[in-house]
Amino acid sequence: MPITLIKTLGELKRFRSIRWSHQATFQVQKKSIRRFVEIVVLNLGNQCISRITFDEVIFEPKKLDSLFAQNGIPINLMKTTKYLNDWTAEACGASDINALLEAALSEAIDFVFQTTPSNFSLYADHDEYVTLFSKSSSGLKSIEQSLVGAKYDPVHGYHRTL
Repeated sequence: MPITLIKTLGELKRFRSIRWSHQATFQVQKKSIRRFVEIVVLNLGNQCISRITFDEVIFEPKKLDSLFAQNGIPINLMKTTKYLNDWTAEACGASDINALLEAALSEAIDFVFQTTPSNFSLYADHDEYVTLFSKSSSGLKSIEQSLVGAKYDPVHGYHRTL
């Protein structure tokens, strides 16, 4: 199933209204994005659907434009993906999820990443910070351990407010 793109007015507002009781933030530098994405996708298990809802696009995202073109998404309707605020890209299957998340993290974009079903969600910003959110500590335990084991250092004392 190819990657799709739909307008999702209110999705960011809904995400921000969720009472996330647990969070952990990691700095993910450009050179380590591929490994970070592999860890995230491995921690999804057999989940099929993942969504990225775009919050703010700082610069025109060329890698994302290319990925959308490969999947037949007519971005010419909005002239450029720089105007993707409140749009959601959806991917199904590890390969497409991997490609979508890697492309989004490679660009100067703020976005929400969610899966169905989900133990965790994440918010990534253009300053290379990724915050994992969960409603329970057990929802973050496995992915936190995987990231720390792969030498990603948590940003201690950082609390992301949405």
